[in-house]
Parts: sequence; structure tokens; C-alpha cells
Amino acid sequence: MNDLNRDPAVERYLERVRTSLRGMRRREVDEILRELRGHIAERATSAHDVGAVLDALGDPADLGEEYRGEDVLDHGVCSHAPLSILHGLMLLGRRSWSSRGALVLATLGYVLAIVLGAASVEKLFSPHEVGLWQPAGAALPRVMVDGAASPGSRELLGWWFVPVAAAAFGILLLLTNHFGRWWIRRRRGERGSWLHPAA
Repeated sequence: MNDLNRDPAVERYLERVRTSLRGMRRREVDEILRELRGHIAERATSAHDVGAVLDALGDPADLGEEYRGEDVLDHGVCSHAPLSILHGLMLLGRRSWSSRGALVLATLGYVLAIVLGAASVEKLFSPHEVGLWQPAGAALPRVMVDGAASPGSRELLGWWFVPVAAAAFGILLLLTNHFGRWWIRRRRGERGSWLHPAA
């Protein structure tokens, strides 16, 4: 078994997989290569079988990309960092329109959260230009962050805008994180590998 694992073709294959895994943590790369080496040793009963086993595994660059994608999805599920979640949703978006829609929703959620968080801070420095205003003759109030309100407008929250906007920022960030992680968990195993969707 060890002799098969030291086969030059196996070593070349694993080295190409290692190259395609560049950027992943070394411990994870070593674990993946150990797993592949064990799989090859288990399937190949003779040196003659090695080529067939490697062919069945597919192109090493594609296999490495698949492992990298799974790593990104793992981080998206486990992380509370918006960029990790968005990266996971982008990968899933390669295989379905619904995941692209989830990516758009999550992006909008994060953007709105950032706007509200920034507005809560900006209100402290520009109290007459930022807030929740009711424009004259309009049915719905609007958040103003880009300058003084139109004449006849009425500010609805005053200084209460700061804690309300800050709380909305936190809640929206939490809900968007929860949605993104839920979507990744739900979709990642639905049709097998994200790289090779089922027909």
C-alpha cells in the first residue's frame, strides 16, 4: 500500500492538488492530501490501477477548487463575518438563481445596516441634516442622511434617532447573518457538490 502511495503519478497528482489549495490553512491542506492518499491506496490494488483511480478522481485543479469551495462554505456557516457569508453565497450563486437572489438580499441587508449604523453616528455631528423626517405632503417618512430636509418637513425622532438607528443596525446585521448562514446550510448539500451540481 505504501509503495502505491509513493507512485510518481500519485505524487504528481497530489502536488497539483496542493498547488490548487494555496491560500487554505496548512493543517487543512495536509488533512485533505492525507484523505486523498488513503482513498487512492484503498482503491488501487496494484500499480496498474493507479491511473484509473486518478482518472476517477478527476482533474486535480478542479478537485482542489471543489475542496476550496467547501472550505469557503464551512467558514460561511460557522462565521459571523459578513464577508465570509457573502463569499459562501457567491459560490452557491454559481449553481442556482435562487442562491443569487439570496446573495442580493443579504447584500442589501448589509448595506442597509451599514447606512443605519453610519447615520446613527453622523446624527451626533450633523443633527439638522440626519434623521427620520416626514416631508410635507408625503405619506411616508424617510431617513435623511444626505443633507437638510425639504422646507415644511418635520423631524419625527429627534435625538432618539441615534439609539433607534443603532439598534436597527444591530438587529439588521444579526438577521442578515442568520439568513445567510441558514441559506448556506440549506443549499450546500441539497444537490451534492456545489462544483458539480446534479443534472
